[in-house]
Amino acid sequence: MVNDRPTVQAVIYDRENEKFLIIGKKHEKTGNIIWRLVKGGIEEGETDAEALRREISEEVGLKEIQIHDRLHRYMFNFANLRHLVASYFVEANMKEEVVLQGESADESPIVEYAWLTYRKTLKKLFWKNEKQAVKNSVLYL
Repeated sequence: MVNDRPTVQAVIYDRENEKFLIIGKKHEKTGNIIWRLVKGGIEEGETDAEALRREISEEVGLKEIQIHDRLHRYMFNFANLRHLVASYFVEANMKEEVVLQGESADESPIVEYAWLTYRKTLKKLFWKNEKQAVKNSVLYL
């Protein structure tokens, strides 16, 4: 039996500089950097917005954010869990310092981050559904 894991994902954008924030995680087996959006599970009793704020703060240290509408929904299976992902458009400010998370026992560490233009973000992101979430954000740009 597969359990559902509600998950939120942030398409983080800085309107003033017209750039998106993406993070690089080191793949455990290959050692390659996999570029992706900030994403994490929703804890019991949390709303999507609360989970987004917590995940963004934990992964990249940003606190001065504005959460807008949901951009995209998708699901995938991994580690006997069905991840139900809701992607949201989130505005941030490049002037706020990005502070990457440290090592954690259950997850690959974030080793890099980049603020990139729309085109460069789409080129760099690894996962198709994350690219789609960014493409859907053009309504807000």
